[in-house]
Amino acid sequence: MSAEIDMIQRLFEVERESAELVHEAQKKADEKIAEARAQAETRFKEEYAKVADKIENSEKQFNEECLSAHTKAISDYKKNLSSLKVDTNAFEQLVQNLIFA
Repeated sequence: MSAEIDMIQRLFEVERESAELVHEAQKKADEKIAEARAQAETRFKEEYAKVADKIENSEKQFNEECLSAHTKAISDYKKNLSSLKVDTNAFEQLVQNLIFA
């Protein structure tokens, strides 16, 4: 009977050791997963920042190009207007024809 009890105790001991090994393995796996997750998040943030900066720079450049084109168009329009000859006689004649005709 003593041999049977010793065997059962040994089986309990093996089971406890196995449980400890599984627990330690799970703990190490959780640590590796947490480390990998932290590295992935860091890399994601770095890549995200690069892409965001690239998009922001493209947008700034586009806005500057639009502003430049708009400024040039307005300037050209003002030059065109200032170069036009004002024909007051023709305007007065048109008004006379429209109002008093």
